[in-house]
Amino acid sequence: LSSKLYAESYFKQEKQIKDVHSKDTIQSLIQDAEVELSASIGKTTITLSDLIDLDAGDVIMLEKHLNEPASLYVNGKEKFKCLIGTHKGFNAVKIAGIAKEEIEEDDR
Repeated sequence: LSSKLYAESYFKQEKQIKDVHSKDTIQSLIQDAEVELSASIGKTTITLSDLIDLDAGDVIMLEKHLNEPASLYVNGKEKFKCLIGTHKGFNAVKIAGIAKEEIEEDDR
């Protein structure tokens, strides 16, 4: 019986070691892969006639207030909430939290 338990324990440990190595291998293979990030400050709906009449200087009201976090998308899927601003003269985003959908998926 003890030899059977030892064998089971050994194989379980070996599988865990392989899982760690597999994770490290996968991570090393994909760490330089590029992903597309895009931030959305808000959205709205307008009629086609209003769209046609748009001119330089027109203001379009969005459904979101300026102080509300924007959405940050990774390869088209919302992953984070962020604050929009500038950094060293460039437009930038600061991660404010994880998107609600991501949290719900993690809870499943």
